[in-house]
Amino acid sequence: MSKDKKVQVLEVIKKELLPKGRKGRHATAAYQVEDGTIFYRVRYPPDKLLVVRGEEKIVAQLPDDCIYNCGAHGNALYFETANHKICKASFTPTDGITVTHLRNALESPFVFHHITKCSSPADLVLVMRKAQLESLCLEVKHLHIIQILQNEEFLPGGLCTRNEDGTLYVYRMSDDPDVDAIYVDTSSDDLYGASLVGVERRKCYPINVVVFEIRDDSLNKPSARRLIDSVILLEVPPSFSPSFIRDSFVYLGNVEKLLTLNTDTMEFLPSVQIGDSATIINIVGVHKDEITVTVKEGEDSYLISVRLLDGYF
Repeated sequence: MSKDKKVQVLEVIKKELLPKGRKGRHATAAYQVEDGTIFYRVRYPPDKLLVVRGEEKIVAQLPDDCIYNCGAHGNALYFETANHKICKASFTPTDGITVTHLRNALESPFVFHHITKCSSPADLVLVMRKAQLESLCLEVKHLHIIQILQNEEFLPGGLCTRNEDGTLYVYRMSDDPDVDAIYVDTSSDDLYGASLVGVERRKCYPINVVVFEIRDDSLNKPSARRLIDSVILLEVPPSFSPSFIRDSFVYLGNVEKLLTLNTDTMEFLPSVQIGDSATIINIVGVHKDEITVTVKEGEDSYLISVRLLDGYF
């Protein structure tokens, strides 16, 4: 039990032993989608993606032996294949797991000819798509060299970035890479060495928020600041678990303690504790008032769900 009596211990309502992989390594990752479904990814080729219902294991038919950069967005899991394709896995009790190929990695540069002057970047994108899909050969009135689909990179958590003539755009694998991309000014020294860890799509708020993170050995506790309305920077000790973003909250694990940042107030809530001797490895998801995490206890890994306090979700 923690010696800090001020830290409230959350009640464990579910605990599940995760299977080990080859040579006893911890090889199972978990991702929870919005409706509460948990996808299990068993690593080491060939990878397996499955959902457990009672005693039944429902296994997906994956397009490649390995999948990467998985992330739960909405009611689906998104991932990159070995051939740099973006796929979506969704589950229903009647259909099982359906895997859909969404698109390939964006490529560039390419030369594009168009007849009429476009009034906006969105119009240009539509014209470009029409030309690409229909392979139109258009008469040249204005020549444009377009490089907006260059340097796309896929990141953990189902996130994407692309560099557009020195400008950074970020979005999720579930987003439209043109319409939904969020511009980030990377000229600020504050973002030097920072990594993208989340995109917060707010349902009832006009500004979407991008969350970056810097891991700093000199820190003993995390801090957060809003650089502009749409950009939050976290500075976190390396020992903390990866950041997890859901709605207006960022969750972090520090050994058995759970830290929660309210991004509306930009304040950390009082720490709470998960279990008595568990070390939080990853935040799996938040569904209603429950948070699910993977923890390590001794030589074993577990999936644990606890009920959050009011104001923590």
